[in-house]
Amino acid sequence: MSLHPQPRTAPQRDQTKPRVVIELDRPAPKHIVLSWRVSRSAVAQLAPAGPSQVIHLELRVVANQPTQCMLIDPKTNAERVVDLPADLSDAQAPIAITQTAIGLHLESPTLHAHLQSIDADTYELVYIRTNIFAQLNIQGGRYEPIGVLAK
Repeated sequence: MSLHPQPRTAPQRDQTKPRVVIELDRPAPKHIVLSWRVSRSAVAQLAPAGPSQVIHLELRVVANQPTQCMLIDPKTNAERVVDLPADLSDAQAPIAITQTAIGLHLESPTLHAHLQSIDADTYELVYIRTNIFAQLNIQGGRYEPIGVLAK
């Protein structure tokens, strides 16, 4: 027995076996809406008119198109489209939506998310990382998503 163990090597994959192809029984949704609650004071002059002290921030994702950012007053349903800063070229990069065996994966330079499939029409947000809050100069640290809608 040596004091310097030999490195373990990964087992070699049998190249004679064919790869398994998984065919999914439904197409990936084309429209996905990710939502957060933020305080009206955090979004300051970006907020739509309305009485609510809590505003919904929505990222509306369409496959292979730039993300649209909306701020909504939940009491009046007043909406305001927020233009993402033009100096952040990655902010308007198209988002790739990939269907996996267990859900959906969304990816762009500014957004990474995974949605788990619950049933034929329902998805649950499992993971998300985005810099949208920094892009909009929203101060603070963590914002909890309130939901996801996929069509």
